[in-house]
Amino acid sequence: MLFVNGWQMGRYHASIGPQKAFPVHEGILNYHGKNTVVLSLWAVGNATADLSISDLQLKVDSVVRGGLPHIEPVWVQRDVY
Repeated sequence: MLFVNGWQMGRYHASIGPQKAFPVHEGILNYHGKNTVVLSLWAVGNATADLSISDLQLKVDSVVRGGLPHIEPVWVQRDVY
């Protein structure tokens, strides 16, 4: 499983096998600061080799634009609600 800034981006499907591409949707990434990417692994055996991924790569596969313009929240201080 892959988590980006606390949001789950993928999971294991027993009928089709492990997911290899994880699209990150608009609004998940912080474009002006740090982002956290967490990869969750589990192993079936007890060997240390079962816990390593020698060819792990994080890369941009494609950038897809949606129907809405780029969305960034704007916070305005209010005196009255």
